[in-house]
Amino acid sequence: MSDPVIISASRRTDMPRFYLDLLEREVRQRRFRWHHPFNQRPMELSLAPDQSAVLVLWSKDFGPYLRRRKAFEGWPLFFHFTITTPVSFLEPDLPPLSHRLDQLERLVAAYGPRAVRWRFDPIVCWEQGGVLHDNLGSLDVIAARVAAAGLRDVTVSLMDRYRKIDRRVSSTPLTFRYLSEEEQATVFAPRARILQSMGFTIHTCCEPALTAILGVRPGRCIDAELLTASSGLPLRVEPDGGQRRHQGCGCHRSIDIGCYAHHRCLGQCLYCYARP
Repeated sequence: MSDPVIISASRRTDMPRFYLDLLEREVRQRRFRWHHPFNQRPMELSLAPDQSAVLVLWSKDFGPYLRRRKAFEGWPLFFHFTITTPVSFLEPDLPPLSHRLDQLERLVAAYGPRAVRWRFDPIVCWEQGGVLHDNLGSLDVIAARVAAAGLRDVTVSLMDRYRKIDRRVSSTPLTFRYLSEEEQATVFAPRARILQSMGFTIHTCCEPALTAILGVRPGRCIDAELLTASSGLPLRVEPDGGQRRHQGCGCHRSIDIGCYAHHRCLGQCLYCYARP
């Protein structure tokens, strides 16, 4: 019998939102095709008849998935659901926050709280008119709904700097602000205390400065031990050498079937590194 594997769909693009037809077909055929993110070499994973897999789905909008979730019956599933404060120019094409919180509640009702993780990702800061702004304003409101759904874990990260993002906003009245490590901890510490008072455990995604805050711990977005607990499959616990381990990534090994070139993210998030 072949060892069970973890399939990630995907860190690189929002497959449940934009590539659900493709994902359904690959799940049905138990064969997944993509291209290497750097050298564009064709890649393929074909599951043996006796081989099991956990499918980890990442999205900012699980509405399309929920309308067609029967296609994924029989698969152990885990959901990373990114929900941040609505700021119209940062995420102009997402459904209203209330709709997405409803989606989260439906996922928890269908799959249980151990199969869903809330992500506040990324924390974004910008300057406009000489004033520093951030997207943390509705964190407590979102957290209250998430907690009411039965979740007590949140993963956080900060926006990373890419030249193409700076070029994207160069003709706008705002400038993205990239905080020093000291500023990161100062900005997030009050919010961390709010989350902790609500019973949340805070995990970071490659943000070592935030772990200086009491009670904030380095995260593992792909966690074989957690996925074993939620799926019942004996998954291998081994580090993923393809991730940013030098920046604190603790993820276990998975197979990411997303592709920057052929599964281009169609979202319009202003801060996104994956879009042109």
